Amino acid sequence: MSDSVVDCLNAPRLMFELQRANQIAQDIYACLDTRAIANRVTQGLVNQFNCALARIWLVEPDRTHLKMIGSAGLYTRTDGAFSTVPMGAFKVGKIAQNRVSFLSNNLLDEPWLRDREWALQHQLRGFAGYPLATSDTVIGVLAVFSREALAPEFLEILLSLCTTVTVSLGSALQFQQVQQTWHLAGQGLSALQSPMLSDYLAKLLGLIPLKLVGTERSLDVSLTYLFIKFTELVQPLDCTTCSLTYSTDVVTLDAIVSADALVVTTHDGDIPLSSDAGSTQREQPGNTTAVPSSFRPILLAIASLGGTLTTTVGTLSKVVQITLKLPYSQPATNGYVRVECRSAVLQCAFSQMVTTAGFALSTVPDPSIPLITDQPDQIQGSDRVIWVHPSSMGSPRYPQGVVAQISLDTDSTVLREVIMTVLEGNTWGIHDGENTQKMLSSREHDVMCLLTQGLRDREIAGQLHISESTVKFHINNTLAKLNVKTRVQAVYELMRHGWLEV
Repeated sequence: MSDSVVDCLNAPRLMFELQRANQIAQDIYACLDTRAIANRVTQGLVNQFNCALARIWLVEPDRTHLKMIGSAGLYTRTDGAFSTVPMGAFKVGKIAQNRVSFLSNNLLDEPWLRDREWALQHQLRGFAGYPLATSDTVIGVLAVFSREALAPEFLEILLSLCTTVTVSLGSALQFQQVQQTWHLAGQGLSALQSPMLSDYLAKLLGLIPLKLVGTERSLDVSLTYLFIKFTELVQPLDCTTCSLTYSTDVVTLDAIVSADALVVTTHDGDIPLSSDAGSTQREQPGNTTAVPSSFRPILLAIASLGGTLTTTVGTLSKVVQITLKLPYSQPATNGYVRVECRSAVLQCAFSQMVTTAGFALSTVPDPSIPLITDQPDQIQGSDRVIWVHPSSMGSPRYPQGVVAQISLDTDSTVLREVIMTVLEGNTWGIHDGENTQKMLSSREHDVMCLLTQGLRDREIAGQLHISESTVKFHINNTLAKLNVKTRVQAVYELMRHGWLEV
């Protein structure tokens, strides 16, 4: 700075400034949107420290430019003259390029100032620009202008705040990459490359400590997706620490959360995961409790992968441990299987079950490769379609061209049998409509077809050139063969199984 710097900081003022900076830090805690973080920080500097103008730029991925993502005070728009700054240009670009902060309380005398009339008009005197830097790279720049001289206590606090902002922005940028991974997971589950799961979780958790136990190994994308999603769900529960453990057969992620936050989250009802969960008391330490309702979206995928999700009350009943445990994938030994489901959760769940069953995932639309899907438009072009039906009850109707049918309750052991059966040229869970039609005589089938069209017995008799009593005879025979009591039930059964076309 041009002015002399006070050697001894004012301790009471430093503590006062620290409290105000903490309010800004708390405002961006667990925020995973870069623009929201930048807006909250710049607005906080204007409101809490009376800065005339505060701005944040992020370095673009190609590292040739910086893009403004937050501005408060004199200007709130981020699409003005300095919305994009070349790396190394102007003071902001030089701060990013050289990784050097710049401080001044004589702004009007600085040779780099581009518009002195502007600074004079707004009576600007102080300027502070800091690189937002991690251990190995600069991700952005924070700059503030003030009408008064910048006090050394404020500069000390601002430097500390920059560290917090850097961590938050880094976590948000990493989260954006994770979201892209989720999108890819829903599109076809391309295999994730490095970094390892702990790298993703550490960035996502930000300031929340993460402990790694055991030797880390590369995980299937389905496992990685669920652990990332789990981490996202525990963050709003005042999570204080996480532990990622790699053991011989399973990988486990434990999260310690606030019991109070858990109660708020479960206001609309919990989901018991074990038979005795409903009988335990939340205030009894060591007991397994119900799982928060916010975890419903991933319970199906966890169960399908053979995993568990449990919660346990801490010894002081102040905290709750939520544990996600998933088994490793098994090596592929039995060929390839393709999975194409609507939702990313089902895509991940069935893809993981395929690998657990000993098969490799394929993205190639080869007719000879078994296809697991719940999308009718995926059936054409495949000779071995395994249809996923959302219910395990009854015998639901399935599209034409399906050779096997499974439900959401199917596990990896059963799935392996289904796939092997299909590969051998046989069917699984399919009711043969032709055999059922053969069970009905051709005349009985004709009568039922006309009945579904809303024709009366007399009209059916006229079209088939038989008597009404013969129509009733065929209908009664059909009722007996289908083991139903009414005509409506008979029509429903025939249509439900796809044995009659509407």
